[in-house]
Parts: sequence; C-alpha cells; structure tokens
Amino acid sequence: MKILLVDDEERNLKLLLDMLLPLNHTLLKAMNGRSALEILRQTPDADLVLLDIMMPDMDGYEVCSAMKADNALKDIPIIFITALSDETNQIKGLKCGAVDYVTKPFKKEILRTRVNTQLELKQRGDALKNTLKELKKNQSKLEELNLNLENIVKERTNELLLTQEVIIDSMASVAEFRDLETGLHISRTRNYVKLLPFT
Repeated sequence: MKILLVDDEERNLKLLLDMLLPLNHTLLKAMNGRSALEILRQTPDADLVLLDIMMPDMDGYEVCSAMKADNALKDIPIIFITALSDETNQIKGLKCGAVDYVTKPFKKEILRTRVNTQLELKQRGDALKNTLKELKKNQSKLEELNLNLENIVKERTNELLLTQEVIIDSMASVAEFRDLETGLHISRTRNYVKLLPFT
C-alpha cells in the first residue's frame, strides 16, 4: 500500500521512514503542502497520508481541506502528525477531515498500530466500493434482462392470441360450410372471445 509522509523537517521524515519501513509499504515523502498535493494528484491511488500541521506556506489544515475538496483525493485517509497536543487543535484536525491525530514525539508501536488500522479500514472501504460497483453493474444487467423477458412474453402472448384467432376463424369457416346455424354461433363466440382480456 502507498503512504505519503508530509513534514517540513527532514529529521521528522527520516524518523517516520525508519518507523514505517518494516511494515513493507511504499513510502512517499513531501517537504511541504503544495508538493504533497502534486504528489497525490500524480498518485491518486495513495492509501494514507501522514500530515504535519505546522508547515510554512500551506499548513496541514489547508492541505487537508484541499484534499477533501478534490473528488480524486477526498477518500484518502489523513492522520495528522504534530507537536500540537492541545484539545482545540485535535478537534480542529478531526473536524477538518482527518481520521486520526498523533502527537510528537512518536511512539513507534502506537504509530504503526494506528497506520495499520487506517490501512485496513481503507482496504475494507475500497472492497465495499468495488462490491457496490459490481452490484450496480449486475443490477443494470438484470434490469435489461427483465426488459427483454417482458418483450419476449408480450411477443409470445401476441402470437398465441393470433393463433387462437386463426383457429377460431378456421373452425367457424368449416362449420359454416356444414351447418349455417352452428357457423353463426361460432362467429358470435369468436367475437365474444376477442372482447375477453388475455393480458
């Protein structure tokens, strides 16, 4: 799976790389918000972003908002990684659209566990989306088959009605040759049958 690490300090990126390399994921890195968005637009199949908040030019909140406003990026989960440990910033980060908030200094096992949890949730979400797509595709095919079946039933019903009419006409014609009264009776019956609803 692909994880983008975004921090403006090289030592923090190195620390994150060292902690996450053993998880055997593809790790991408960006030193600022703008380059993070560029990388994501080139790699819209990224599975997770670990995003610092305090960065020059474009902070983590702005990057998060830009991702949530972009249809290609809005479903990529974001974990904020920051030295801002107060409750106000945590609430702001989660309201902005982050799925988790990890404060510095990082504890290796906690960070790995949170990353693995979000990656697993992302995998399940992606699998569910694919299942829904398949269901919609199958539903569309089923609706098409039902329509075809309805048309076939209508055609067969019309064919049966025509066959029935031909048989009654034939019987009436034969009876008329043998006995006028019976022939007239069959003709009247034929007219009554035509009035009966067969659908």
